[in-house]
Amino acid sequence: MGNYFDLNYFDLIGSILIGFILYVLTIWTYKYGIKNFQNKVIKEDYFITPIDFLFILLSLFYYDKLFLLILTFLGFNLGGVFYSYFIKRKITDFIFIFLNSITIFTPLFFLSFLIYLFFDFNDVLNIKNNWIYILKILLVFMGYIIFNKTLTIFIKELFNFLVNRRSFVEFLGVLIKRINDNFLGYLELILFSQAILAFIFFIFFLQKNYFNSLIILLIVFSIYYIDKILFDLYLVYDKTIEMVLKILEEYDFNTLEHSKRVAFIAKELAIHVGLSHEEVSSIELAAKLHDIGKLDVPSFILNKKSRLTNFEYKLITFHPIISAQIGQGILSKEELAFIKYHHLYPNIENRKITYKDVPLGARIITIADIYDALRSKRSYKQTLSHEEVINEMSKDLLKDIVDPHLFIKFTEIYDKIKNLYETTGN
Repeated sequence: MGNYFDLNYFDLIGSILIGFILYVLTIWTYKYGIKNFQNKVIKEDYFITPIDFLFILLSLFYYDKLFLLILTFLGFNLGGVFYSYFIKRKITDFIFIFLNSITIFTPLFFLSFLIYLFFDFNDVLNIKNNWIYILKILLVFMGYIIFNKTLTIFIKELFNFLVNRRSFVEFLGVLIKRINDNFLGYLELILFSQAILAFIFFIFFLQKNYFNSLIILLIVFSIYYIDKILFDLYLVYDKTIEMVLKILEEYDFNTLEHSKRVAFIAKELAIHVGLSHEEVSSIELAAKLHDIGKLDVPSFILNKKSRLTNFEYKLITFHPIISAQIGQGILSKEELAFIKYHHLYPNIENRKITYKDVPLGARIITIADIYDALRSKRSYKQTLSHEEVINEMSKDLLKDIVDPHLFIKFTEIYDKIKNLYETTGN
């Protein structure tokens, strides 16, 4: 691919410098890269920044100069090392920088190879009239996106596999599920549009049609300006969640701390059973807000040391429904269901319900909620040890309150949650 003897020092140094600049631009634009935010609008498998257009354009210009693309890869890593050592002063980021560059440049090498294999740019003037050529372009970019996403998921799940020490079978199961879930979603459409726009820009540039090239650049950065506005709106959403939790803190601090612990336990359990990032995020968010309905319950009842009257108990059993009502307009229907069914009170459906009747997310939150309620000190009870809590929860298996499969999985994550109670003396 390319005649390396025709390259001069300007090409070599320039390629390294381009890689270095691309890393700086990647860091600079990361804040407004398209990425998952509380499971709203999009799904996360990787983030996309305004310079993805430049990366794809790079593979087009270097499609027959593999050596220069390798030097650009080297420059990108040098930029990462420089930023990590001299700006952040964290040497431990080097491995992450290298893995990140692998996920970016390996698909670009793949794309350059396909372009070199299938395209001849000597006849660029007739591309718009050649439907077979256009079809090849679309297929090549689709192959690039599929390879890009698959590789990114593989590296991310391989890292999780090594850190969490899962079995290889579990690793394969999670990997296949992640690849299958929403395979061509919002992110892929954005990246596909960037690939097409980069190709159009490349053709205009080869034709020396610089005005149209400028128009393409304006379109590309308009997409990300709109995304910046959306990102700012998502921040408002996040602030709304924080405000609700702050109100809960002012009303009853113990309920807030309980919700935080339940959210952490639910998140760890969801990860352990192999749920996707999006599912974990939804469950964690629902767990944080699962008790906001207690704002409607008088604080003297929540902190009462003696036995509750029938009326007081009845009042508390409505808090899952009230929590879901408060969350309307903020949370998705799925997340509202997790909150509504985290307790299996008969008044929720006006009939007896079991764990089989409720969503998986609700079952996970139920286990986390019961565990923390039994483990933590309350105004009306003392703390129980982990073994005592597990023994008590085992009784709920006979009542069909707790999912047996999830309960077994829960007993396997104690090492990850024990610090919640050891540090507080619970």
